[in-house]
Amino acid sequence: TISQNHLSYNSYGFYFESSGNNTISGNELATNYNGMWLQYSGSNTLTGNTLANHYTYALVLDHSDSNTISWNNIINNYSCRGIWLQNSANNTLNDNQLTSNYVGIWLDYSPSNTISGNNGTNNDYGLYIYQSGDNTIHENSFADNYVCGLVLDYSDNNTCRGNNLTSNDYG
Repeated sequence: TISQNHLSYNSYGFYFESSGNNTISGNELATNYNGMWLQYSGSNTLTGNTLANHYTYALVLDHSDSNTISWNNIINNYSCRGIWLQNSANNTLNDNQLTSNYVGIWLDYSPSNTISGNNGTNNDYGLYIYQSGDNTIHENSFADNYVCGLVLDYSDNNTCRGNNLTSNDYG
């Protein structure tokens, strides 16, 4: 368990490589180049963390499967993605607050993930899915985003239901 840490002004707040079965909770990461990066890491639980004011990425799963990301507050990462999944599958992203990021959640070549109960506001894009199929997207709210609430770009066989997409330039 990794909890109750304050990390600021680092290249990476947390960097995990080939690490599994960790619980990362209640940490505050602010003004790092990258907030939290997991590479080739699976079966981790990231919950109740605050990630704010990062320069490139707030929270990244890179080639990392079967993780749970829940109840995190990801704010003011203006020029970067709040949560970015790259080549990562079977992850659960639920009940995260994503405010004032370039993109709230971005999936890139990442199939079979579940995205539910998240709230994305005042981002450029709420949820952007690129080249990623077979994801389940339900009961999220992506409202008041400057460009789009939800984008499916070259992405097939995704299931979207019960989402609130309001007051975006494009749904």
